[in-house]
Amino acid sequence: MKVINEDVKMIKNALPKLDEIEKSVKTIQLQMSYLEIKVKNLETKSTEAENSLAFINSAFENQKSELQESREQVNALQNKCIDLAEYDHILQKQAENVQDKLLDLEARPMRSNLIFYGLNEPEPPKPNDTREPEDCDKIVKDLIRETLDLEVNDMVFDRAHRLGGIRSKRPRPIVVKFRDNADREKVRQKSYEHDIKINLKAQQQGIGIQTPQPYREARKAFTDFIASENIDEGTARISGTKLYINNKISKKYVNGKIVNHNTY
Repeated sequence: MKVINEDVKMIKNALPKLDEIEKSVKTIQLQMSYLEIKVKNLETKSTEAENSLAFINSAFENQKSELQESREQVNALQNKCIDLAEYDHILQKQAENVQDKLLDLEARPMRSNLIFYGLNEPEPPKPNDTREPEDCDKIVKDLIRETLDLEVNDMVFDRAHRLGGIRSKRPRPIVVKFRDNADREKVRQKSYEHDIKINLKAQQQGIGIQTPQPYREARKAFTDFIASENIDEGTARISGTKLYINNKISKKYVNGKIVNHNTY
């Protein structure tokens, strides 16, 4: 009986500890449940992260593929641009050659011509004016005889007329087509003599070669260029729209600009 009482007493003494243990177990169980929830959340987030990463990787691969395709397209376009640039260069060369040929065709009929500047021009005739038409042939021959001191009796002009349709404040120049090129050269060379040039300038007159407008523009541009660059005039020669230095083409006059010959 005594042993039973002691056992009962021991059990009673142990009951409070059992309650504490039970409370601790419940606490641990709650914590375990909380941890399980957290683990599940983490697993869910991990799965979502893996899915997101897989999506990102897929999107990245797609973008990488698209980027590669874009690069290939850009390279193809660049190659086409290069081809077009080369083709454009060829077309420009062809157009330039055609233009040179057209200008040469235009210039050929002018090779027998000279232009006389500053020769007095009468007022245009009024209605019912009975005056004889202006004799450009005589006006030019008078200049050649009196100012250039050349014999004109045997000179024959196929044509002599004023340039331009409407008379301006200054006399319009007269263009003359010589039948004999030797006569043309005689007049042209005589007009280059120093005393003759001074005399013509004093009378505000001049004699020049008739050439197409682009040739005249090129000559003026090249003359200014030679002076500005201090190029020795003895080494320079202007022919049409080309500037030769030491008998080699150096520059061209294209579309109103002087360009290096090797760019064309």
